[in-house]
Amino acid sequence: MPWITQASYEVADTITIGVELKSHHLGHMELRGCPVGNDNGRSATQDCFDEHILEFVEDISYQMPK
Repeated sequence: MPWITQASYEVADTITIGVELKSHHLGHMELRGCPVGNDNGRSATQDCFDEHILEFVEDISYQMPK
């Protein structure tokens, strides 16, 4: 299946992500991204995602802490 890029970002860009959780069970979530090379992301590995954890900046709906 061919990769279809939804958006592209540069280092230090601030992006808005919408998430709706129905039940949190006292857990948390981490978002990660992996740079896409000339192979349309096919070389993205778990190690790559583990090295690129996205920073939480602000919760505009509930003002939750970092």
